[in-house]
Amino acid sequence: MKENSIFVSLITGKGQRSCDITLHHFEMEALFDSISIGSPDRNTKAESMTELMSKYIIQPAEMVYVGDEFSDITACSKVGIQCLSAAWIASLSKMKKLEKENQGYVFSSIKSLHSFLKKEAHLV
Repeated sequence: MKENSIFVSLITGKGQRSCDITLHHFEMEALFDSISIGSPDRNTKAESMTELMSKYIIQPAEMVYVGDEFSDITACSKVGIQCLSAAWIASLSKMKKLEKENQGYVFSSIKSLHSFLKKEAHLV
């Protein structure tokens, strides 16, 4: 995405230390233009999305969020952003529940998500 000048941000529920460990483990430290970490008290993803839109003057229709939990769908819905559900490590029952909540936007593989993003961003 970044090769095509698409802004890539990480909004996570993890705390700073946990986020740093994960990024380091997967050698992903340089992949994101911005990173917003979570709060130990409550889910702040919708607030982080709103702050991101405000800071970079982005409209909800210009964004997508890739998440793997039902709470991601809820957070995106609050601010009008399309949630793409990453379900390649989800159990079959969780995948079915995600599909019920986010019909047409559940991806069972990284390849299928990548293909969708390329098509939607007109990068083909």
